[in-house]
Amino acid sequence: MADLLLSLSLLGVVSLVFREVYRREWLRVAHGVVYAALLWIAHPMLLETSKKTLDIYLSSAGVQTNLLLLLSVDLILHAGSIANWHLREAHRSGALRPAWDLAEGVMRVACRIAYYIPPLWPAASLVYIRLALLYAWPGVSFEGVTVGLMAVAVALSSLAPWPLRGLKARPEISYAPMASAVLAFLLAQLFAPGAMAIAPNHSYFDKTQLLGSLLFLGALVPIVAAAYWLRMRNRSENK
Repeated sequence: MADLLLSLSLLGVVSLVFREVYRREWLRVAHGVVYAALLWIAHPMLLETSKKTLDIYLSSAGVQTNLLLLLSVDLILHAGSIANWHLREAHRSGALRPAWDLAEGVMRVACRIAYYIPPLWPAASLVYIRLALLYAWPGVSFEGVTVGLMAVAVALSSLAPWPLRGLKARPEISYAPMASAVLAFLLAQLFAPGAMAIAPNHSYFDKTQLLGSLLFLGALVPIVAAAYWLRMRNRSENK
């Protein structure tokens, strides 16, 4: 089940990247590439059955460095998304929309289903939250966490579309992706304060490391403010 869901996620990421290349939405393309790299790194973690082997894998310096680098790039791209993204993918599909796509082929249906897997939602950093839940709570399975977050995505996009309608009406204040990235970053610090990557390590709590992550997030505030200012200036010039 886990490898099937992961394959759908990768399939959807590739589909979205090619679509944004056609649209020349280069910020989205960059984000898709970063996210594909995140899924690639997470692949052996999601399919690993031995917790001891998992700890060894996550303790390697290369994996920790890659996760930190990709998460930092992901946060910066989220900041840029406030000025450029419109979250149109989030509310173009309802819970029953996949049924209408059956006639268009199995591939398109698979991509549509993959829409509701959290990594393909606009808040790409939900993959970190999913991994955190998986490795922080005993007895929680990858399938259970994934299905639960898929249900939340479906509810937000179809059963209760009014939050997304508000974001669509004001795309310049689309803070949902940034908020999830901030939450994911803090979760990463709590679960592995020394490695700055998610790992099942609860032996200590490094307040200095957490303070460092908060300062890093604080440094993103000027980026977000600049993105918002550029967005408003472009709107005023186009009027």
